[in-house]
Amino acid sequence: MTTGTGQPYTGPLSFDLTAIATILIDQPPGALRGMRRDQPGIDDVIHELAGAVKNNGTEAGVAAHAYQRFLDSTEKLTKLRLNSAALLKMAEVLAETETTYENEREQALSQIVDAVKSTAKRSRNQAILAPFEKSIRYKQQAADKAVKTRTRNKAAKLASKPTG
Repeated sequence: MTTGTGQPYTGPLSFDLTAIATILIDQPPGALRGMRRDQPGIDDVIHELAGAVKNNGTEAGVAAHAYQRFLDSTEKLTKLRLNSAALLKMAEVLAETETTYENEREQALSQIVDAVKSTAKRSRNQAILAPFEKSIRYKQQAADKAVKTRTRNKAAKLASKPTG
């Protein structure tokens, strides 16, 4: 049983990058640092250059190879971004699904631990807790963290109050 308002994913379940394999680049760690990225208005620039270079490029000293490199990069970006959008959606669905099932598992575990604790209390048999020790401790850690946070926040609030 999943929780929330989610619905079954109906998008693609597999993905093939073969069509753009020749333009994919795997950069080493840190290589992207300092690289320039799109600025707002790039679409207007693309449209402007389409006419301006054709009509005034030679006169303005625009090298044909520079504009061709601009066009080639723009075409590659279009292909990459179409694929990226689909892959990002699939990654989003995977992350949301993982979170949903983690939540479902945590809810079920809480129910199990609550049942064990309740049974131990009602039956006055604390020994029943022993086989579930790790599960009980696991569920307790969130409550312990909350207590620490509340205590720390209360101390910070008291410390920030002006005296006098």
